[in-house]
Amino acid sequence: MIDLTTENPLMAGLSTQLQPQPCSFVIFGGAGDLTRRKLLAGLYNLALDGVLPANFCVIGFARTALNDDSYRELARESVEKFSRRAIQEPYWSDFVRRLHWVSGPFDEPEAYAALGERLAELEPSFGIPNNRIYYLSIAPSLINPTRRASIRPWVPGVDGRHTAIISEDANRSSSANAGTTGSSWPAWAARATSRPSPANRRAT
Repeated sequence: MIDLTTENPLMAGLSTQLQPQPCSFVIFGGAGDLTRRKLLAGLYNLALDGVLPANFCVIGFARTALNDDSYRELARESVEKFSRRAIQEPYWSDFVRRLHWVSGPFDEPEAYAALGERLAELEPSFGIPNNRIYYLSIAPSLINPTRRASIRPWVPGVDGRHTAIISEDANRSSSANAGTTGSSWPAWAARATSRPSPANRRAT
């Protein structure tokens, strides 16, 4: 009988933890309630835990008139209010430089073109090889049009993948979105975007 509990000698001295892959994390509805209460604080806590990829950036997208600096101010206010851990300056400085913003309506192709241009600008500077996660924290009626419009213009190459994720509340609110949630995405993203009950629980 084969002993399945025997340790693999080839793994001696090697880490058994999954290594996060470089990626861009695009948040549609990047200044909304879910993002402010959960996503930004959750991502920051993952940064403190050392779980985020080394090559990583966040791009918030919505109609709200913000820029990189004002989005970072919004992020700091959100983390100070909702994070389970206080801001630690050395870690915060590295985290906040990865936050960026693109303004635009969800129903205009030009806005998605601007988003694509910003991604094409940022990804080389962060060493990200065309791996993108699109988190749709928006109204249910906007989910399918946004998902199609955001992914279609920038089909990933052989070294990249695009994944669309729908927030739990939005996905539950619209039966039209059945089957559109990404089924294969990083474990750290699952931890950052999970929404425990009650809804106002501080981000983990």
